[in-house]
Amino acid sequence: MATKLSLIIVITILICSCSKNEFNNSYTLEESGDFSIALDSFTSYKNSCFQYAQTDSSNKESLTFLNRKNNSIYIYNYLTKKLKKTITYKKEGPHGVGSIKSYYLYNSDSIFLINSARKIMLNNEKGKLSYSISTLDMEKSTPNTPDIIHTSTLRPISKIGNNLYINGVFIGVKDINPIYKLDLNTSQLKTLFNYPKIDPYTNNKRLDIYFYLYCSTYNPDKQTICYSFPADDSITVTNHKNLYHRYKAASHNIDEINPYIDDSNIPDDKYEYLTAKKNMYHAIIYDKYNKMYYRIIK
Repeated sequence: MATKLSLIIVITILICSCSKNEFNNSYTLEESGDFSIALDSFTSYKNSCFQYAQTDSSNKESLTFLNRKNNSIYIYNYLTKKLKKTITYKKEGPHGVGSIKSYYLYNSDSIFLINSARKIMLNNEKGKLSYSISTLDMEKSTPNTPDIIHTSTLRPISKIGNNLYINGVFIGVKDINPIYKLDLNTSQLKTLFNYPKIDPYTNNKRLDIYFYLYCSTYNPDKQTICYSFPADDSITVTNHKNLYHRYKAASHNIDEINPYIDDSNIPDDKYEYLTAKKNMYHAIIYDKYNKMYYRIIK
C-alpha cells in the first residue's frame, strides 16, 4: 500500500536579505499549496534527512531523502512526483557503509554518507565505496572535539571547493570547535569555528540540550555557510577562510530567551517537553531564487 508524504510546515519565519548589518525588511508569505509523493511500504513517514538537488546532467529538479529502514536514498522527480531511482547501500562487505544516518548528494559520482559509527564516506550511485574516514580517531588524540555528528535537513553537509564542512556538537560543552572540516585532497580532518562570543555561550552555566543544537545553510552564490544558534539573535556568515560576519536577525515574536536548565531534578520524560516549549531561534534556509535567508523560530 502506498503512503502519502506531505511536507507541511507550521512555523514563524524571519526573512533576511544580507544587504546591511541588520534586517528591518518585512515580508508576508502566502501558502501556495502542498507537496505530496507516494511512498512504498518500506519507507517511514518520519524522516530528518531530505535534499533538493539536480541529480543528473539534465539538471532536472529532484527531491531526495534517506530511508534508514533499508539504507537507501530515494530520488523523486520533483515535477512529476514519480520515483526516479533508489540507491541502496550494503551495510557489510568490501563496499559496506554500516547504518547510514545522513548524506549529501553532490552528484551521481560523489555521494557523501555519514553512518552511526561516525564515519564519513564517499560513494557513488552504484554503491561503490571509494573513501572512508572516522572522526573517532580524531577524538582519541584531540580533547573537546564534538562527540556527535549532527547532520540533517536543517544541518546539511556543505562543500566549498575541496573541503567538506560537517556540523558537530558536544552536549554540555560550549568551549569546543563544533565544525568538522575535511580536506578531500589530503584527507586531513580538523575542527574549527566557535559558538558565538555572547552570553549564554561564554558563561559557565549549563544550557538546555536544544540550545547546543545550531542549524546551518549553504549559499552557493557566495560560497558561504550561514549559522543560526538557538540563543543568538544574530546569524553568522562565513566561508571558513577570510570572511566572517555577524548580522542582527532578531524577531519581535521572541520576547525572552531562557536557555538554562531550570531544575536538574526534572524527570527525563518531562525535561524535553519543557525545553521544547521555550522560545529559541531554529533553522536558517537560503532561498537561491529570491536571494534571501529564512530564519525559523520556535
